[in-house]
Amino acid sequence: MQQVEILQAKIDISELVARYGYHCDHPGWDDILALFTDDAVFDASTVYGKVMTGPAELRQFYETAPEAVAHHPTSQFTEVHDDGTASTHLKMIVLFHRQAFSVDYDWDLVQRDGKWLIRRQTIGVIGKVRFAEGAAA
Repeated sequence: MQQVEILQAKIDISELVARYGYHCDHPGWDDILALFTDDAVFDASTVYGKVMTGPAELRQFYETAPEAVAHHPTSQFTEVHDDGTASTHLKMIVLFHRQAFSVDYDWDLVQRDGKWLIRRQTIGVIGKVRFAEGAAA
């Protein structure tokens, strides 16, 4: 893979990260599901005690997950592989009404029809801050 292709992949994956955060905060679950492969796995076992596979289980998760106020991707690094796959690690600050979480996301990505898609997502909470009563809406 040439350097320009690697750079383009990293730009496209950064865009995917931004879209993920945006769609989490503006529920239209078809939009978020479009970021995943049809056989995607979402491993939330360390946070929610479950692993979801495929669009139906992913939709069920997103429709019933605790409602967040905002998702803020803060940083990421990505390794692009010659076989049309990539892996990225990103940090996300997720705000809820009375607390905030620092969450690590690990994505295994695949390129299909010129688009990067999430094939596997694993999340883990790194830290949590509770807000004082009345400090957050």
